[in-house]
Amino acid sequence: MAAGKQRESEKLGVLMIDFSPVIREGLQAILAKDKRIEVLGDAPDAHQALQHIKRASDRGQPVHVVLTDLRAAKWMACKPRDLSRTNSQR
Repeated sequence: MAAGKQRESEKLGVLMIDFSPVIREGLQAILAKDKRIEVLGDAPDAHQALQHIKRASDRGQPVHVVLTDLRAAKWMACKPRDLSRTNSQR
């Protein structure tokens, strides 16, 4: 493969979870600069994150990394390892 080119399937799939849309938008802007990363979605809570993971998985785009505000653990209905299990059930 030529230098500087990367196939879509080789990109690192990222999902972001945070209360704040400002934080999510800021992270997306930063991550968008790296061609090796594909932001597959963002969500304000774990429930929506699970929906994003399922849709991405159905499209054949695995979520490799979940960026989440761990201080939000009190409001999350699931733990980060639960998100991983959902993604690997495919």
